[in-house]
Amino acid sequence: MGTKYLRNNFYIITGGPGVGKTTLLNELENAGYRTVEEDARQIIKEQIKNKGNGLPWGNRELYTDLMISASLQSYEAVSAVRDEIVFF
Repeated sequence: MGTKYLRNNFYIITGGPGVGKTTLLNELENAGYRTVEEDARQIIKEQIKNKGNGLPWGNRELYTDLMISASLQSYEAVSAVRDEIVFF
């Protein structure tokens, strides 16, 4: 892996449903930090709205594909950021 992929200013917040990840991200954003919205929440909303099956309790393979794609897009959107902390 080349050094262009190494970041010491990117932090990933992870945890199970309902533990406060979104609340924490919102508070960090309110404090002036750059944040990236949680992809899972948006995917689930879209799948339910469109009556899709790409849900963690539905088609897990499709959900995984959607999550990987969205996560890569989120990373690419901030990949050039070097001088500020980014929370995912």
